[in-house]
Amino acid sequence: MRKGSYISIELNSATAVPEWAGQKVYVMEEDDAYLTDDGFKTFLPRQTEFYLVRP
Repeated sequence: MRKGSYISIELNSATAVPEWAGQKVYVMEEDDAYLTDDGFKTFLPRQTEFYLVRP
């Protein structure tokens, strides 16, 4: 890749939660970044907290 290239970093993980009868819970994250001489830099700060969404 060349300096200035853009990339989408897509992370995900899943695990069964015993307290929820073994139901699998998925966590996904996507960050867009660009390449510099020092490595990849994200356009926005990384999310550090969860947002609880209720119906």
